[in-house]
Amino acid sequence: MNHPFLPHVLCGGSSLQNVGRGNERYISSGLVQRWYTLWTLDEGRLQISMDAKTPRRIEGPAALFLEPGHQYSVFTEPGTHSFWIEWGIQSSPLAYRGKGLHALRYANRKEQPDMDAFFGVKVPVQLAEALQPQSSRLCRKITGLWWRGQRERLQANHLLGDWILDVRDHYQGAPSPPTLFPDVSPETRHLLDLAVTQLDQHLSITKWAEVAGCHRNALNQRMVRETGYTAQEVLNQIRITQACDQLRRGKSVASTSDWIGFQSRTAFSRWFKAETGDSPSQWQLRHQS
Repeated sequence: MNHPFLPHVLCGGSSLQNVGRGNERYISSGLVQRWYTLWTLDEGRLQISMDAKTPRRIEGPAALFLEPGHQYSVFTEPGTHSFWIEWGIQSSPLAYRGKGLHALRYANRKEQPDMDAFFGVKVPVQLAEALQPQSSRLCRKITGLWWRGQRERLQANHLLGDWILDVRDHYQGAPSPPTLFPDVSPETRHLLDLAVTQLDQHLSITKWAEVAGCHRNALNQRMVRETGYTAQEVLNQIRITQACDQLRRGKSVASTSDWIGFQSRTAFSRWFKAETGDSPSQWQLRHQS
């Protein structure tokens, strides 16, 4: 069956922390890559080499994009925490059309395109820092979905397709969401970025503090001290900023609702209208890029 362009998710997993030789733990033994791989390193260190070239040492958080046709050797150190997904291309010619002016095409029927042809723009192996939270979040979401059933695989493929468009937009210079609280300390910036990666897990202040490894009172005190807002107010600002960015990029109301952690579209729409004065669909019509 020839589908519109939707990457076909083949597998997903978390780091093999219990597999290793001596003090060196590994995920790839140097086989030629057959599929596209998004690999996010949440914490820890690894060494990666491509086609037997000099290895690069990478420290998390980092997001790597590996393409087919190259030989990669990757060694992880103890304590490394990573997620990855792999996918191939099902249909040819490929055509993905998101809302608005998004379009991504590839017409070679014989082989998978290289990264430049795939994205239509130059994309480095190590993705930009601004893409790391979203990429990590995508990996976590898909690794919890893809194996459950056909409906979940389709959902995983839609998430992956949206991520591909976001990567392309980033490297083509599409506007990014505004940086909230640009003058906070690096430690607080890390906490804010952490909240962004956890939004779809129905994030509460208690869960945010647990993931950050601190008490909720300490989290709240830090936010009040550095931003002038309570932790709950900061979390609400993160949600509305991310929701507006998703809608501006042409994402559906349903996927935006899921992306920022609402369990129902109705609840999301009610909250969004209270925050902005418009329903999500009305806001999108006014602001979509």
